[in-house]
Amino acid sequence: ENGNYGLGNSETTDRQYTVRVTANDTTDWQGNNITKTFNQTKIVKIGMSDMHKNSGTSSMWALGDDGSVWVWGYNGYGECGDGRTQNKTAPYRIPSKYFDNEKIIDIGSTSNSSYARTASDHIYAWGNNGIGQLGDGTTTDKYRPIKMTGWDPVANNGIAVFMCEGNGDDTWVVILDGNGYTHWCGENNYGNFGNGTTTNTTTFTQNETSPNGDIVDIWIQYYNGYKSGYFRVKDGTTYGFGHAGTYYALGTGNTGNVTTPAVVQKVTN
Repeated sequence: ENGNYGLGNSETTDRQYTVRVTANDTTDWQGNNITKTFNQTKIVKIGMSDMHKNSGTSSMWALGDDGSVWVWGYNGYGECGDGRTQNKTAPYRIPSKYFDNEKIIDIGSTSNSSYARTASDHIYAWGNNGIGQLGDGTTTDKYRPIKMTGWDPVANNGIAVFMCEGNGDDTWVVILDGNGYTHWCGENNYGNFGNGTTTNTTTFTQNETSPNGDIVDIWIQYYNGYKSGYFRVKDGTTYGFGHAGTYYALGTGNTGNVTTPAVVQKVTN
């Protein structure tokens, strides 16, 4: 499906075979010179945001080994980060100044919100922001990258893990810092922050609930609107939180929503 240029080949014709994503522009969309075109850039990671599965409303992104961020496709919520909402027919580079000229080392996305991690462990976000998932204290969509607030990488010993999950406004993001604490932003309607509440946040907020301070790894997951997650601590114990449903889905022996992390049974290091 290529109705909104998701194939990045400057046309909207559906293809049943592989086509090359290609662009030879020597400037970004603002006219700033760039040292390498998309075709000259070594791509180290690619991904997509799909607002409605199989509907053709996909936006695509690629991360270059030089920290460049390239985007194309559907742009109805500003997913392409160019300050506008017109679809992009082929890869274009987001200007480095939108990231305060920091090198980007990782990118992630939900259905129509995107996130970029810098070498200094700041997070920039753009796109849909209806629940505050972009972390700037508002619920206003952002058509170009903004730095997420409430997070200080120096004070918190940097990022150990960064994850984002969700669909539309059913979106949340988490950082596991270098001190073993988690920091959350976005929707928390299933207790999926694991902080004992179901309160949403529009900026990163640190979780002080046990076992925070001892966490070495995290996983979050989204399925059919349900949200849950897991913490693993230093001794190998695993905790689950969020939606358990009627079938004990977290493995903690609980049903319903588990807002305070509970030990997953029969899991050892």
